[in-house]
Amino acid sequence: MDGHLSGWIDESGKDHNKKDRIVIISYTENGEEWTERLYSALSEEYDVLCAIHSDGPGTYGRRSKLFDSVEGGCLRKFLHTKEILHEEYERAAMILFISSAGIAVRELAPYLQDSMHSPAVLVMDDMAMHVIALLPGHVGGANEWCREISAMTSAEAVITTASDLHGRFSAETFAEDNQLEIANPEMLKEISKRIMRSQPIGIYSDFEVQGRLPKGFFLVGKKGQRKKAYAMHPECGIVITADRSIRKKFEVECRMFLKEELAETDAQKIVVKF
Repeated sequence: MDGHLSGWIDESGKDHNKKDRIVIISYTENGEEWTERLYSALSEEYDVLCAIHSDGPGTYGRRSKLFDSVEGGCLRKFLHTKEILHEEYERAAMILFISSAGIAVRELAPYLQDSMHSPAVLVMDDMAMHVIALLPGHVGGANEWCREISAMTSAEAVITTASDLHGRFSAETFAEDNQLEIANPEMLKEISKRIMRSQPIGIYSDFEVQGRLPKGFFLVGKKGQRKKAYAMHPECGIVITADRSIRKKFEVECRMFLKEELAETDAQKIVVKF
């Protein structure tokens, strides 16, 4: 499974861009057992930090069994979850809470501002009965991670993203797959709402478009000028371009720009795939 962040740099300045950072936060002995299993399954491919809750100050409580099975630099005890989140939230590709959903939500609350730049966050109970994709469903890959953790633990995957459940188009996944940057992520909810209502969605693209468009989507504009017989112009649409000053194409629109690292690419060579 591909990670979603390029990597991180620790205090020594060492670049860890070859492995994505995975943080597992657990609070109980059962949780620690699942932490050990997941560490064994993930540590070869990912940079895994196992964070376990201490039951007291000073000596940091009892000695965990994880000390015998997890490399020293990959294990940390904590008294308060914010100690871990403060250091790891922005550099982690995925954070898994082995706890109640209530604990995870309360601890995450101060960080829930920009879903476009947050890691994938999951929560699994310490009996591994359910694993829930909390956020963000598409951009951070929480839904994909939820299925992965489910396969590793046999926990039932709980995914609540409507477009996933109904097999509908996801603007976030589309942007990620095509290396596009979403300029106004606040419009994603509006796009998703209209998709779920089966309302028409226009696609304006400065680049060649390949693949079959989802039902209810229509190409308009530069690379898909509609014929007069089909002159309807959808009120809502997605604009795909490298021109950040492009004029508005739809009454309600989500803008997707070519990522900066591709800005010098010949536009004739760029293909947008559905």
